[in-house]
Amino acid sequence: KNGLFTSILSKTLISHKTVQVKIPGGKKLSLSSGDHNLIQKRIIEDFLPKFLKKPVLLYLGDTAKKTLIIDEKFLNKIGFKELKHDMLPDVLAFDSYDKTIYLIEAVHSSNPINQLRYMQLRKFTNKCKFEIKMISAFKNRENFRKYSINLSWDTSVWLAEEPDHIINFI
Repeated sequence: KNGLFTSILSKTLISHKTVQVKIPGGKKLSLSSGDHNLIQKRIIEDFLPKFLKKPVLLYLGDTAKKTLIIDEKFLNKIGFKELKHDMLPDVLAFDSYDKTIYLIEAVHSSNPINQLRYMQLRKFTNKCKFEIKMISAFKNRENFRKYSINLSWDTSVWLAEEPDHIINFI
């Protein structure tokens, strides 16, 4: 019995390698393993440099560690007061070139920006003077298809496997 448990435990530990992410500015971080954090890696390394002219990462959550990066001073300055992990999107970025805030949800098995989440995020950002863009990021079209019926208007979708395009729900 004990040998079987040890074997299962060692396989579990081996499969939990961290996800290495290079954030804007060149610093490297480790996210816990998993598909959700692989999507976050793609958001940071592919989406931000492609669609933001001067990206600044303001917040990055992690499925296990919860908060990896948070620029509380800047977020408070622009009107974001309630900075609880469960209220924040997975990735919060700022394009300092065109003064736009990006609220990005990495969707693997739950939580795209549906109408309820959209209203929560609008309330959360209601004191912010900058333009707000909300993005649901998916690994691929198959995963996107599962959630597409529930996505809110006035949001966008980005697919990690087709990184050059954005789908707008306007």
